[in-house]
Amino acid sequence: MNIILIHIGETKIDHVFNTIEHLKYYKNKNIFLLLNKKLLKKYKNKQLLKYVNLVDIDKFILTKQHSEFLKNTRIGKNIQDAFWLKTLERFFYIDNFCSKFKLKNIIHLENDVLIFDNLNFLKKKLSKLCDVGLTFVNHKLCVPGIIYFKNYKYTNHLSNFIWSKNRFFFQKKNLSDMKILSKFFYEYKKIKIEMLPVLNEKIAKKLNITNINNKSFYKNYKKLGVIFDACALGQKIDGLDPKYHKHKGSYINDQSIFDPSKIELYIKNNKFIKKPYIKVDKQYIPILNIHMHSKRTFLFLQK
Repeated sequence: MNIILIHIGETKIDHVFNTIEHLKYYKNKNIFLLLNKKLLKKYKNKQLLKYVNLVDIDKFILTKQHSEFLKNTRIGKNIQDAFWLKTLERFFYIDNFCSKFKLKNIIHLENDVLIFDNLNFLKKKLSKLCDVGLTFVNHKLCVPGIIYFKNYKYTNHLSNFIWSKNRFFFQKKNLSDMKILSKFFYEYKKIKIEMLPVLNEKIAKKLNITNINNKSFYKNYKKLGVIFDACALGQKIDGLDPKYHKHKGSYINDQSIFDPSKIELYIKNNKFIKKPYIKVDKQYIPILNIHMHSKRTFLFLQK
């Protein structure tokens, strides 16, 4: 797998080092961290970064779509350090990079998403399943903490879709990354887009949410064999990002398709990294990733 992490801006993102530590522990290779020149200089002596491929995004020649997006989008550029703008802009950089090197089998991770396996075991399974794989917290919101692209052609499909929704300045409703990716899933029919399972059928039955409308949230578990966390499990474990939220401690996301308070989590103590499972009856179901909204990505590292 080609694993892509990206940060736009000059704010330090020290929590990404634990994300990389997890990837390294599970022997993941081909990790690319896309940063600007100033952050690259700040982190140049960080020993762990010798394990990843550092990419200077300041050297990118912006595509026409990327430039038009920045020029015409009405997403606030002065709100929360342009947070919502950057969450969308990242996909233009990712597409630019993947297209340049014609990458295949691409996993994009947000910098606070912890991985608990070697992602290569999913390569054949995901390539058979879909062109793009997304995690949803509910029917209306995609939380893009982890995204699969079969190859660079499909990163281009997504960036073009985002551009189409932000193409003209007079477009009134420029949406967040979560809502645009949701639209991408429901509206874009040129490629095969699938939900990555945040449940399996056994859990869904236990929670009494098995119906035809919810099937997409768990149907692909049989093909992939792991649970993905959109955000609800990470929030249950350690709460919200204190930079934007006053809530402290565990957070139960009431927008989630399932009630996180009814999920029994089991954390197995391993030598270096603790590993999470969902316990249903006597079965332990592996969780591939935990989205640490709190940014306390050190939580699963053994002291």
